Amino acid sequence: MHLVTFDIDGTLTLTNEASDQSFLDALAEVAGIHQVDTNWESYSNVTDQGCLEEIFIAALGRLPTNSETDAVRHCFAQLLRQRAALDPQLIRGVDGAAEAFAALQQRGDVVMAIATGTWLECAEIKL
Repeated sequence: MHLVTFDIDGTLTLTNEASDQSFLDALAEVAGIHQVDTNWESYSNVTDQGCLEEIFIAALGRLPTNSETDAVRHCFAQLLRQRAALDPQLIRGVDGAAEAFAALQQRGDVVMAIATGTWLECAEIKL
């Protein structure tokens, strides 16, 4: 038996532009945070939650509350949906990814998993 794990952003889908802008807009709308380092690889924890926490600490000197996290996550997802509705090319599959995924599903010796650093609500939109 083989395990094949796929990432969402950049592996299964091309979403970086829509995702980055939606995340930044959600931070501005919910928390009033406008100055954000978008070099995501510079963050210690390159997940939506990890980046959110580091951004809050840098901008506000504290972690986000649960309600702030929920509000940013919900706003982020809403903005992703809106962007996808306005321009479906902003959230699209990587060429050949769907076919590779489907071919592996047909094999009896492969189990597949999806790993991502994005919140579930946003991952579902991206997929």
